[in-house]
Amino acid sequence: RDIEAYYRWLDAELVRPYAGTILMLNLADEPLGGDYSAHAEAEFRARTGLGFADVEGDPSRQRLLGAFQSGVVAEYAAWSAALWAEIHPGLPVTMSFDGAQARRTFTLPDLEPLFRDTPANFIVTFDAYPRDGLPHVALTDADLVGLFLLARSLGLYSARYRKPVWLWAAANSWGLSQASPDPGTVSDAVANGLSLALLTRQAGGDLQGIAFWNYNVKEQGLYNDRH
Repeated sequence: RDIEAYYRWLDAELVRPYAGTILMLNLADEPLGGDYSAHAEAEFRARTGLGFADVEGDPSRQRLLGAFQSGVVAEYAAWSAALWAEIHPGLPVTMSFDGAQARRTFTLPDLEPLFRDTPANFIVTFDAYPRDGLPHVALTDADLVGLFLLARSLGLYSARYRKPVWLWAAANSWGLSQASPDPGTVSDAVANGLSLALLTRQAGGDLQGIAFWNYNVKEQGLYNDRH
């Protein structure tokens, strides 16, 4: 109820007055992980008859809990997008997901449900910098391999479920390792955008856009940044 009230306030105060300039609305930045709150446990019990502690020592029950937790973020994305489809029909919405986690540990959220289970107004967006991490660490081949696997996977699911995807590329200190012994350059930023476009589309994905992150955020910025 609180989220719906907030969404309706946001629509009235900001979205509708500036609808002509809003490309899409970001509902959450880098949501990840699961939910082990009492509310989530009550939902898990309603679905399976089990509490979280009841899965201990039983692989089949543990798989049930794993499936439940891996769907938490995707279910929230689907619910939020459906609510916005009711509040403001035709407005694209998104959540900008954490590409670092997706590349390094393939942790939650699971990629496929983000495409499979969300309504048509939801557009998947992912951070997709050459290196998604602190700017004092240099780019490695492993960073690029992880990025390329993520881009191809996003293209695959975009094609499979006929859903668009947007990516965040790098044009700043953070994504180009500017404080490292081997900093990236403008050429690396250009290569980032080109490789994302090629890899996603080679997999058949509907890549609708690439947004370049270059805001003057502390320790991440491009302007007035000593790196």
